[in-house]
Amino acid sequence: MNENNNTPKKGIFSSVSTRRGTYLALLVIIAILVAVMANVLVRKLPQQFTRIDLSGTEMFTFTQQTKDICKNLKSDITLYFISNADQGHSDLSKYVEQLITRYESLSKHIKVVKVDPAQNPTFVSQYTTAAVSDKSVIVDGPNRAKVVDFNDIFVYDENLYMSSGEVDMEFMGEPAITSAISYVISDNIPILYVTMGHSEVIPDDGILEQIWSEGYTTTEVSLATLDAIPEEADCLLIDCPETDINDRELKMINEYLERGGNLFFVSSYVDDSMPNLQSLMAQFGMSPVPGMVVEANTSYYYSGRTYFVMPETLYHAVTAPMYQNALRVLIRQAQGIKVDQLSSPDNVKVSELLRTSSSSYSKVYEGSVENLTTLEKTENDITGSFALGAVATVANSNGTESRVIWLSGADFNSDEADAYVSGNNRDMMINSLAYLCDWEQTISIRSSDVATVKLAPSTIQMIVWGAVYPGIVVIIVLLFGAVVWLRRRTR
Repeated sequence: MNENNNTPKKGIFSSVSTRRGTYLALLVIIAILVAVMANVLVRKLPQQFTRIDLSGTEMFTFTQQTKDICKNLKSDITLYFISNADQGHSDLSKYVEQLITRYESLSKHIKVVKVDPAQNPTFVSQYTTAAVSDKSVIVDGPNRAKVVDFNDIFVYDENLYMSSGEVDMEFMGEPAITSAISYVISDNIPILYVTMGHSEVIPDDGILEQIWSEGYTTTEVSLATLDAIPEEADCLLIDCPETDINDRELKMINEYLERGGNLFFVSSYVDDSMPNLQSLMAQFGMSPVPGMVVEANTSYYYSGRTYFVMPETLYHAVTAPMYQNALRVLIRQAQGIKVDQLSSPDNVKVSELLRTSSSSYSKVYEGSVENLTTLEKTENDITGSFALGAVATVANSNGTESRVIWLSGADFNSDEADAYVSGNNRDMMINSLAYLCDWEQTISIRSSDVATVKLAPSTIQMIVWGAVYPGIVVIIVLLFGAVVWLRRRTR
């Protein structure tokens, strides 16, 4: 009897073990279900919270400017992604689709629609008669539409390829799409009058194309043929004239400014032979410094060339994006600008935009710059520092406001100088125009250099992020359950 009483009741213990095993199995199943549900919920979140930008230059991370523009949208915008299925999908085209899908998550007013031109051959012709590259984007808004061609999103530096055989490509996706959105929602498009007749310089193709891509309308005009500068002109650009304006043209410009017009002056060398231009700028507390600026501070010039000046960028609405990112322009053979707020009228406020170091000096010479025999400082030279860019705002008596910007540098708007600083000169030009034309939502966004960064996760990275990590979580839960079960089973 005693032996029978001490015999373990295997049925009871077996039942307990079964219940524990069932409990652990249920926990594992619940963990898997939670992981699946979490994955489903995450997929429903906006992509800026779920897709990680692995590019070295954060090319898929929106700037605050883009976020603000999209946040303030009052009308619906449609981004049509022109994608021919028969032509396949390259890596670059996938980046375009990823970018515009992220726009959709910034505003309820933005919708992305994919259009296959093979299935809908007349769709593109509703917006343009020109040929449109595959994987382009058509931005359709309340006032107008704009085609952002694939070749405007990925821009190759042809000059670099011709000179060195190297391929340098910039990803212009965000600036191109955001400027297009601004363009299609704007009630008025800025008109830029570019003066001719004084041997002015025309900006090089790269900068000029950027001006057009921002939506500006440009009109070349000779002041000698006008009775007055038209009211429609949002800004007058005088780019490096070699001869002075005459008295009649000076009066015409002053009358235009008094009506609320705006002036963008880019100078080469302004000396005593240009008294009218000097008189024009003196009204705003700005005057030229004799000579050519030479930098002695190694942090303020480019690659050992002391006359390739890279001035400090000072904070202003014009320079805000560049200031925040510590970006600088390049100015060759610069002439200093003396800024004197005290000498300007009470209704004028003048501020510096670009400034050289205190170690700089202005090399005084006669005739052309070729007459210089040395860049070493002499007793005749003028000690710095100097402004190389300045802005003035004028409160006119009729209640309007005029804005004037002066940038120094004969080749400021050249693609060659711009290439030295990876597009900073171009951005400065666009930012200045945006400020002058009161179109500040288009202040330029930095592009990304595709040649030096990885644009997106590789296939291996996507497998790791998409499958391995969730799998590891499930495996850990299973192993934990197994260990607990074995420990209890062996007791």
